[in-house]
Amino acid sequence: MSRKTLAAVLALVLAACLMPVTAGAAGGKLSPPANVRWATDDQGKGCPGWFYWEPSPSDTGEGSLEYYVTVYNGSEEVDWVGWTAQGESEPFLVDSFLWEPRESGQYRFSVQLNDWEDESRSSDPVWSDVWTYTNPGVSLSAPYGLSVQGNTLTWRSDSDSDYFALECSYRQDKDGKSRRSSNYGNYPNNSVDLSRITRSFRYGDGYYQIRVRTLSADITKACPSGWSDELTLQVANGQIVSGGGSGGIVSSGSMVAVRDGSALNWALTDAGEVRVSGPVSSSAPVWVAAYDREGRMLSASLLTAPGSVSVAGGDEARVFWLDVATDVPRAKNAEIPLH
Repeated sequence: MSRKTLAAVLALVLAACLMPVTAGAAGGKLSPPANVRWATDDQGKGCPGWFYWEPSPSDTGEGSLEYYVTVYNGSEEVDWVGWTAQGESEPFLVDSFLWEPRESGQYRFSVQLNDWEDESRSSDPVWSDVWTYTNPGVSLSAPYGLSVQGNTLTWRSDSDSDYFALECSYRQDKDGKSRRSSNYGNYPNNSVDLSRITRSFRYGDGYYQIRVRTLSADITKACPSGWSDELTLQVANGQIVSGGGSGGIVSSGSMVAVRDGSALNWALTDAGEVRVSGPVSSSAPVWVAAYDREGRMLSASLLTAPGSVSVAGGDEARVFWLDVATDVPRAKNAEIPLH
């Protein structure tokens, strides 16, 4: 090899070594997302509680890339969600924080572009600013009366909201392991094509349990509701063979604790029972009482765990949620007409 040829080869090698490495190239560390912040409406300006960020330059839409969003209240991790990288230039606007009732606190979240096939490539996390959230102490009412007509799931709601979260759990048999999927959106007619949440019964024959929650357009003014009672559908040979009725629920609602924002759910069944679910204990017991039309108490039962109480024969049921430590109500009493 001549000196001239050797010099040319060395120059090419040196140029290759000095050439900048493209962010996100195979084996290289991914670039972080940008402008991570709390957002408000669908332009990133208004309804509190949305996550907003601009895509990473490394977001090529590869199947193994995903944004990891981690939420903290102070130093405590309270939520996590994965969001598929789409290889688009449009900002991400994610409303997962709005799906659950939240305690008052100092909230912030981080966003990281992750490669789940090679996590050593994952970008550094980028943090939002701190948002001071105050639970309003008011909760939307839970949906009730879930039923299926044909391939349409319907429910009743006493709330003005058209925004709902739906959850579907599947078991191959009644005691089997559960698989869960969720769906959400605007449902102005309180109905949805069943295939959107069951994926057309993609798991096959078995038992599908469905429940619905009312979501809030502004969680600084009202919290999401508790979950509705579950509707169970049994599917055999790809067809619904049992379930699909109302489940006997006549009305339902939630009671929100003033002190910590926790929610107690109640449901009145067509058998004349009040079902109570949520944080019921010996230190936070529930009284369920039946009254006549003159306001006279006919019966009363104490619950120290979730359960049901018969209020048959009364004209009104009342639910009292107490705090034993302070001997005061934890929330405003529920008054339930029985006729």
